[in-house]
Order: sequence, then structure tokens, then C-alpha cells
Amino acid sequence: MIEFTDDNIQKLFGHEAAEDEDPERLKKYYFKSSIYDRIATDLPIRILVGHKGIGKSALFKIAKDQLPFTFFKTTCAVVPARQTEAKLNTAHR
Repeated sequence: MIEFTDDNIQKLFGHEAAEDEDPERLKKYYFKSSIYDRIATDLPIRILVGHKGIGKSALFKIAKDQLPFTFFKTTCAVVPARQTEAKLNTAHR
């Protein structure tokens, strides 16, 4: 019988955050949706907006690994600062 410890769960289902997942493992189970196809299009700029946990980091991690270097000459990830997020959470109480 499998004991569902944090380590065993991570081994079975992968890491909860794409940026912390092993790139080789992520490539094995990542599903390329129509959003991936739009990111893979040759555009001068790509802006991806989505809720937390929707898979934005995973999408770019896979795309950067599988597309030619010229697609991602400059990468800039815009994320909320941890302090700002903490302040917002406190303000909503």
C-alpha cells in the first residue's frame, strides 16, 4: 500500500509548481493546447495573462525548451512581489 507522504505525492504527480519541476519530467506529461500554439507563433512579443496556478510558467518553460532560441531572445516575467501579495491578502481581511 502506498503511503501518501509529500515526497510520494510529488513522485506520483510531479511538483505543484512548474518552475520547480524537473524539465525532463515536465516535457513528458505537458499537454500542448491551443494556447501553446499561440505562444509558439513567431511574434515580436508575447504577453500571457492568467490566474495563479493556471500553468503560465509551465507553458513558457516548455516553449523555451522546445522552440528555436530566436523565439525567446529576451524573456521578462512579470510577477507580483511577495510583499505586495502579502499586503493585499492582509487588506482583504
